[in-house]
Amino acid sequence: MVGQKSLRNVLVVEDDQNTRDIVSRVLDKEACRVTMSLSMEDALLGFEQMPFELVIADIFMTGMGGIKGIQRMREVRPEMKTLAMSAGYSDMSPNAALKAAEKIGADAVLTKPFSLNELRELVTGLLDEGQDGD
Repeated sequence: MVGQKSLRNVLVVEDDQNTRDIVSRVLDKEACRVTMSLSMEDALLGFEQMPFELVIADIFMTGMGGIKGIQRMREVRPEMKTLAMSAGYSDMSPNAALKAAEKIGADAVLTKPFSLNELRELVTGLLDEGQDGD
């Protein structure tokens, strides 16, 4: 069809159901094919074979967590865009957590709670940026 966007492949790694629902709604409106994972360990299963253009990952989750997971994903697919999210944890503020994510190569960061517009703008910017490199 003329003018129809092709679906973009996005992986969301988030252990909180409410956040997954919000992110999924925004991505659906942005013509994305969304794969959800509750942990980095699950997300990494078969990751090398999946054509993800963007990974949106929570930093603090049970198990491996977002920092180490993003590092592993970037080793496999350095051109893939990454968006790290955090509300902080224990004594670590969201800003400190997200600075750590930037140091390991996250392309963008988002402090929770976030607005739908913030998420939408970051996602569209990252996906458009990824297309420019094609």
